[in-house]
Amino acid sequence: MKQFLKFFTASCLGTFLALFALFVVVLIAGAALLAYSFEKESAKQPERNSVLRLNLVGQLEERRSEDYYAMLFDETSLPTIGLNEVLQAVRNAADDEKVNGIYVNCGVFSSGMSSARAIRQALLDFKKSGKFVVAYGGMYTQTTYYIASAADKVILNPVGMVDWRGLSSSLFFYKNLLDKVGVEVELVKVGKFKSFAEKYTNTTISPENEYQTEQYLNSIWHTMCEDVSLSRSASVNDLEVLADSAATFLRADTLRRCGLVDTLLYEKEALDWLAEMNGVDKAADLKFVSVSQMQGQAQGDSPKIAVVYAVGSIDDGVSASTEGINSEKMSRLLDKIAENEEVKGVVLRINSPGGSAYGAEQIWKSVERLRMKKPVVVSMGDYAASGGYYIACAADRIIADPTTITGSIGIFGVIPNFAGLMDKVGVSQVTIKTNDKSDMVSGMRSFTPAERALMQSYVEEGYRLFVKRCADGRYMSVQEIEEIAEGRVWTGEMAKKIGLVDELGGLQDAVKVVADRCMLTDYQICEYPEQDDMMTRFMRTLEGDVRTSLLKKSMGDNYVHYKAVEDLKSMQGVQALLPVNVIIR
Repeated sequence: MKQFLKFFTASCLGTFLALFALFVVVLIAGAALLAYSFEKESAKQPERNSVLRLNLVGQLEERRSEDYYAMLFDETSLPTIGLNEVLQAVRNAADDEKVNGIYVNCGVFSSGMSSARAIRQALLDFKKSGKFVVAYGGMYTQTTYYIASAADKVILNPVGMVDWRGLSSSLFFYKNLLDKVGVEVELVKVGKFKSFAEKYTNTTISPENEYQTEQYLNSIWHTMCEDVSLSRSASVNDLEVLADSAATFLRADTLRRCGLVDTLLYEKEALDWLAEMNGVDKAADLKFVSVSQMQGQAQGDSPKIAVVYAVGSIDDGVSASTEGINSEKMSRLLDKIAENEEVKGVVLRINSPGGSAYGAEQIWKSVERLRMKKPVVVSMGDYAASGGYYIACAADRIIADPTTITGSIGIFGVIPNFAGLMDKVGVSQVTIKTNDKSDMVSGMRSFTPAERALMQSYVEEGYRLFVKRCADGRYMSVQEIEEIAEGRVWTGEMAKKIGLVDELGGLQDAVKVVADRCMLTDYQICEYPEQDDMMTRFMRTLEGDVRTSLLKKSMGDNYVHYKAVEDLKSMQGVQALLPVNVIIR
């Protein structure tokens, strides 16, 4: 019997291992097939009388990164769209005589406002070539409508909707929850507007945070209304009235009469109309080209301009996470580019709410070293705030979108105390220490008054350094920076007026500034960090990213609450973070 069980167990184990190996092989083969299909699609060249199909469906990021696990096993997952690829495709389509125009198909789409504005501006620039832009949507979100409003013709489904009701920002507070479970949060900060940790220490918003949130929301909304007004037959006042009356719930024919859309057609009819515009009999004969097919960019021996993407939260360099900005890796990359003689200038593209103050200082120093050798221009995306602004202020020039969220010059420290929670669940603790303050930041006791004063002094010293970096980088006095600091959040438009940014524009504007400074008329763009190959990305997905992906999918909008608790647990050292987790709706 014992021998039988031995062989039976071995057989089961062998079968399990074989099945697991087969599973991995199938995964790798599937991922390889997907990658091959993408490469094959990208290799296709546009035919004459083609139309670029721009699908605004999925999650817009600075650069596309495929989630092969989701693509293989989750039919409901939405694709990731790279902003860099969209902008490149639109520029190339304008120059390609075989492409007649662009068809913008609007669906479920998630994007930051500055990124959406970059696409909108690219469409406006495309129209200068004399080619058409047509947009179609069944249900336009505010973001997709904002982009689509740049089109020559905006088509709405006869029973469709246009979500136009203004902006709101949802802020959540966890103090009552933390009190119930016995978690106390120790907070030290500098800056009356520096309110990231309010969600852990307050039950509602502070007057300062409420004021700054209203200010930047109104600034962004005003920019949106002005932009739409210039493209549509509606004044800013008309758009405000429509928002106040919740245009989202108006009938489609009313929206047409108000000038938000041009015509009402079902999708099949819209495509037939587009076919007629292109001189073909029916929609099936339309020659669509994808964004991936329009990625061709001349390469050769011409000088290089590097575009370095700094996207996500900044860590202190020791994190094992694949997300965000690893300060150690970013510093090494910038130092390497500084020594690369083929690279004549650098655009640092920042889309970051900040993070570790220590990590931001390390990157700042690398940007400063880089600037000593070649021109460095910062292009700000949706966010370049707090630590994101810290690393930006060392550049020669800063360019922001009017809707960029920036500033937030201030720092804080958060230390959770879990002693009450341990007591509630019946866990007791004994601490043995060699010195009086050995367990000061153990997370298992409160600060003494002397320890709190020590921490406050430490944070204030970090704040003074932050202010000095900004003053030196912006050629302003410390006093001038202090007057606009205090953790205050500004939009790009507001920041230009107070001297935190030099001009308003997008990534391409930053590239042109670098080219001018380097006196280059012929150059090629090189993007950094270099993206991993397909197999590396796939294995990384298997290692851990899939957990985050599944959590986001299963928790939906509630993932933000889970993330807030995880942030509290993992926060180490002094932080330079955007005051709030901004969710603009």
